[in-house]
Amino acid sequence: MQTVALTDYQQAYGFIGNAKNILVASGHRQADDSYPACVAFTAALNKIGKLTTLFSKENAPENLSFLNNYFDHSKTKLTNSISGARDLVLSIDVSQKPVKSISYKKQESWLNISIIPHEGVSVNENDVHIGLSGFNYDLVIAVGLDDFESLGEEFQKNATLFFETPVINIDKNSSNERYGEVNLIEPLSSSCSEIMANFLKNWDETLIDKNVATLLLAGLVSSTNNFQNEKTKPNTLLAAAYLMSKDADQQEIVRNLFKTKSFEFLKLLGAAMAKFQYDNDRRLGWFSLSEDDFNKTGATYKILPSIIAELKNSLGESSCIAAFWETQKGYFCIVNPGSEKQAHSAHKEIGGQTRGNNIIMNAGKPGSPAQNNIIRKLQNLLDKT
Repeated sequence: MQTVALTDYQQAYGFIGNAKNILVASGHRQADDSYPACVAFTAALNKIGKLTTLFSKENAPENLSFLNNYFDHSKTKLTNSISGARDLVLSIDVSQKPVKSISYKKQESWLNISIIPHEGVSVNENDVHIGLSGFNYDLVIAVGLDDFESLGEEFQKNATLFFETPVINIDKNSSNERYGEVNLIEPLSSSCSEIMANFLKNWDETLIDKNVATLLLAGLVSSTNNFQNEKTKPNTLLAAAYLMSKDADQQEIVRNLFKTKSFEFLKLLGAAMAKFQYDNDRRLGWFSLSEDDFNKTGATYKILPSIIAELKNSLGESSCIAAFWETQKGYFCIVNPGSEKQAHSAHKEIGGQTRGNNIIMNAGKPGSPAQNNIIRKLQNLLDKT
C-alpha cells in the first residue's frame, strides 16, 4: 500500500495534537510581530487544553502593551527565563526490596538521602538506580528565531532541552537556519502573525475568536506599518480581511499603534535626519545627537528607538541603524541591526547589552576612536553578510 507523505503543516498539527506541555519561544528581533503572534498562538492552544509557557527575552514592546487585555494571563505562564532543568530521580524496585521509609538530612554542604528497607531486607548500591526525569516540555514552538543561538544565555543553559525536544520552527526570514523537526518558513509572508493566522485558519477556525484575531491583526498592522510598507502583499490584505471578519478590533489597534507623534519627537527626528549619514552599499545608517540637541527639542534619549523605527520605515527593515547620543553621564550608542542573525553577529562583534531589537553600549566621547571603531566594525560585519 502506497503511503502519502504528510506536509509540513500536517506534521506540525500532529506534534501539537500529541503534546501536553508546550514552550513557545518568541524572537526578540522584530518583537512587534513575533510577540503578538506568540501570544495569539498560546491563547489558541489554551482553548484545546494545552499547558503553555511563553518565553520572551524582553517584556512586551511598549506600544503593544494594550494587547494584555486580549489574553488570559492565568492560563499562560509568561517568562524571560527558560527552566529546562530535569529532576534527579533515585529509583528502587520495591517488589524486590520493600522500603519502609525514606528520609533526608542536610549536613553542611551535603544532602544525605536515606532509604530504610523493611526488617530482614538489605539494600546495596546496585539496587538503586539514578537518572534524570523528562523535561517539563514535550514540544517547543519557536517563532521569529533565525537560530537557537539568538536566545543567547538561555540557549547555553538549556541546550539539551532544544536538542532533545521536538521543535516547530515558524519564521518569515529566508536566513532562518531550519533547525526544527518541522520548519514553516514563509519568506513571502509579511510577518509571523500572517503565517500564524493561516496556520490556525487551516487547522481549526474555531480557535480564532475575537481576542486571537485582534492579537494577530496587531502583529500584521505593526509589522507592515498599517499596510503601507514594502512587506504588504495581496495575501497580507486577505489575511487582514479574514481576521477582521473574525471581529478583530482594528480601531483599538490603530488607536494604540498610531497615536499622534509629539512635537518633541518630530523635532528630534528632524535633528537626527539633519545629521544622518548612510552607506548605501552596506545599508548602514548612523547619526549623532549632542546634549544640546535634546535641550533644544525638549526630547529625551528614551524615544531614540522610535526615531530609529521611523527611519527604518523609510529605508527598509533590512537597514542597520546606529544612533550615538550625549548625556551628562557619558556618550552612548544604540544599534538596531537589519536581521536577527545580524543582531547576533553584531552583539558578538561590538559587545554591549541587548534590549529588545537593540544593542546598547558606551561609545567613549563624541568623535572619539570608540565611535569610529563601532562604525568600522559594523561595516566589516555587513561586508560578510
